[in-house]
Amino acid sequence: MRVIGIKRMHGVGKATGNKYDFAELFVMVGIDQVSGEKFSIEGYGSEVASMECDPSVVSQFSGIDYPAELDLKTDQKLVRGEFKTVCVGLNRPAELKVA
Repeated sequence: MRVIGIKRMHGVGKATGNKYDFAELFVMVGIDQVSGEKFSIEGYGSEVASMECDPSVVSQFSGIDYPAELDLKTDQKLVRGEFKTVCVGLNRPAELKVA
């Protein structure tokens, strides 16, 4: 997958005082052409999409020259009441150059 970045956000909420810790992975995906009776999408190239990421694996993405074509480990997890595809790690092929 073409990854353009990753970020982790953690701390304590101002209003609630509850601790939070989550991460997001940002990827480029192709724009699909869709044409239906009541709805259509037209476009070309790529757009940015985000994917939930396990905060404990963010350090695996350190030292990579972005954007990078990466082989992600994913799993289906319950996130805020719905099942989502979540990045749970990174497969590092031998040819991947890291700093």
